[in-house]
Amino acid sequence: MHASGRDDADDEESYELAVWPAPATPAIVHKRTDQLGYRLRGEPEPARPRPPERAYRWVQHSTLSVAATVTVVTDATAEDVLRAFGADPDRPDSLQQISDDVIARMAALDGLDFDDYRDSTGKGLVAVQRFTGYGITAEDLERIEAADVAFRIPSNDTAHS
Repeated sequence: MHASGRDDADDEESYELAVWPAPATPAIVHKRTDQLGYRLRGEPEPARPRPPERAYRWVQHSTLSVAATVTVVTDATAEDVLRAFGADPDRPDSLQQISDDVIARMAALDGLDFDDYRDSTGKGLVAVQRFTGYGITAEDLERIEAADVAFRIPSNDTAHS
């Protein structure tokens, strides 16, 4: 049994129960961390610092939770960045129209269960293959590795060194 999201009002409470045939054994507790569990057992609740990533939990319930690329650029104007990506800053489009176009292409995700955490890389590659018409193969990877050619894209830390 695994429970999560029981402590915070903005979390969705969820449970996972795994069952298999086996002889009866004493209970094994691997971890007890939620505050509600301490209260229900009548135990003192330990202080837990709020993890910094909690500030971004809202993303799980936004349009960014489905698919998004967030690009952070410094030392450039918005127009420079748009041009670098091939967009024309003088020809804006409707966000809704672009969203509708993307949704029309979402057939690439049909039948892929992203709520199931298993094999997420494979599911992503299926979506890429459906969307682009080409999927990477083991032979492609072997060819790339055998060529031994790569290009470093400097991070902000290494760009000036």
